[in-house]
Amino acid sequence: MNIYIKAMEIGYKSNEGITYNELKFQIEKSLDIEVKGELEYVFVDWFFDSFKSRNFGGQTKRGLMTSILNYTRGTYGIHNHHKNVVEQYFGYTYFMNGTTIKHYLDYLELKESRVTSKRAFYISIVSILIALISVYLATNSAKPPFDVNIIGDKTSIELKDKEIKIDSLKGELEKADTLLHIYEKDSVKIQKK
Repeated sequence: MNIYIKAMEIGYKSNEGITYNELKFQIEKSLDIEVKGELEYVFVDWFFDSFKSRNFGGQTKRGLMTSILNYTRGTYGIHNHHKNVVEQYFGYTYFMNGTTIKHYLDYLELKESRVTSKRAFYISIVSILIALISVYLATNSAKPPFDVNIIGDKTSIELKDKEIKIDSLKGELEKADTLLHIYEKDSVKIQKK
C-alpha cells in the first residue's frame, strides 16, 4: 500500500487528531518501511497540505519546509534551530482537511468499484460457461424417449390394397346381384307358365 493512502486511512480514523510523529510511526510499522531523507521531506510537504492544525502559525510553510529539509539532511542549524522548529511542528495535533477526506472517500469508492467489477466479471464468465455447457448438452446428448424407425409409408400401401379388395368385392357383388336378378326373372317366368 502507498504511504499516502495509509496516511489518509490513519488520519480518517483519528477522530481526535494525530501528530506527525504518531502518523509516521504507524505508517512505518504497518507498511514495514522507513520514512526518512528525501521520502520524508516529500511526505511532510504533502502532510502539511493535507492535514491542518490550529497551532500551525507563525511560521510560513516555505520557512518550515526549509527547516524540515535541513532536518531530514541531518543539518540542524545554529543552536539546533531547525531541529527545534521541526520537533515542535511534528508534535502538534493535526486533523485531515476536507479535501483530503474527499480524496480518501473517492479512493475507497474506487477500490470498492474495482472489487465489484471483478466479481461481476467472474460471475459473467461462469454464466457464459453454464450457457455453453447447456447448448452443448442440448445439441449433442438429447435423444427422443423412444427410437422411431420409419421404413416406408406402409399406411398408403395398405390403404391401396384395401381399396383394391373393396373394388373387387364390389365387382363380385354386382355380378352376384346381376345373377340374382336374372335368376329372379327366370323364376318368375317359370311360375307364370
